[in-house]
Amino acid sequence: MDEFIKVLNHYPNGTKLIIEWKDGLRIKGLLDTIYETGDGLKLEDEDYDEYFACALKILSIENNPSGKVLSENTLLEVSNKINQVKFF
Repeated sequence: MDEFIKVLNHYPNGTKLIIEWKDGLRIKGLLDTIYETGDGLKLEDEDYDEYFACALKILSIENNPSGKVLSENTLLEVSNKINQVKFF
């Protein structure tokens, strides 16, 4: 578990958070859950990687300078492994 997720893991589900990315994207949301996931490759692939992520329910989009397509009341996967926004 990386340091980012370790910090989030101290908060209970339902905690309000504000997360800001290096590109200036800033989202206010609710911590939904923390879970282990993979990069989408097959387990036998030598580049396969597992990591922890959190699901964040978007309450509001505070700043979106790059114009990423985001919607309030949707779940967003957040981790230090993801360079782009990933919805589910």
